[in-house]
Amino acid sequence: MGWEPGQSARMRRRYQHLTDRVLKDTADKVGGLLWTRADQQPPAD
Repeated sequence: MGWEPGQSARMRRRYQHLTDRVLKDTADKVGGLLWTRADQQPPAD
């Protein structure tokens, strides 16, 4: 998949811009599942 040790830095530079957005989206989804109020519906998949 291109994750060989010699190419790690290049792959990290290529996809680094995605990590903040992915982390925030994941945290929002998990937070919505864990801390949904009783009067709210859980987020749809």
